[in-house]
Amino acid sequence: MLKSSLVAVFLLFSTLVFAETKIAFLDKNVAMFQSEAARAETEKLKQEFGPDEQRIRSIEQQVTEIRGRLETDSAIMAEADVQTEMNLVNSLLAERKSLVDKLTQIQQQRQQAFVKNYQPVLLEAIKDVVAAESIDLMLDAQSVIYAGDGFNVTDLVLAAFNARVLGSQ
Repeated sequence: MLKSSLVAVFLLFSTLVFAETKIAFLDKNVAMFQSEAARAETEKLKQEFGPDEQRIRSIEQQVTEIRGRLETDSAIMAEADVQTEMNLVNSLLAERKSLVDKLTQIQQQRQQAFVKNYQPVLLEAIKDVVAAESIDLMLDAQSVIYAGDGFNVTDLVLAAFNARVLGSQ
């Protein structure tokens, strides 16, 4: 009996405590990777590696054309010509894979460097929003299954992050 009374008191107390607690949700990835700093980094990558991306598209177009030719003309082509075309396709696909792997690796490295450089700025932006909105508890929006009328502060943190980044440039 005493145990059930204690549980009831605890539940009542915890309900009162949470009723006054201001809980917010934040999607850190959105706040960081939709920021102006992320857009600038993406533009830098596009300018730096645009020729590689164009080469990948060119290779894909060449492979499509060669495969189309092989599909329609292989019956009337000499076996040596078919083999030459297939070797060209394989060579082009190997070059494409090499370029894609290179760009993927560079993108991952740049993303890690971006996070490392801007993580402290994001934390300061979060602190700004927490203080301005009097938030008691902030949860990661990606791990929340249901939030009801929860307070999503992602846009506020994004704005504070952009203000800090743009203010420091």
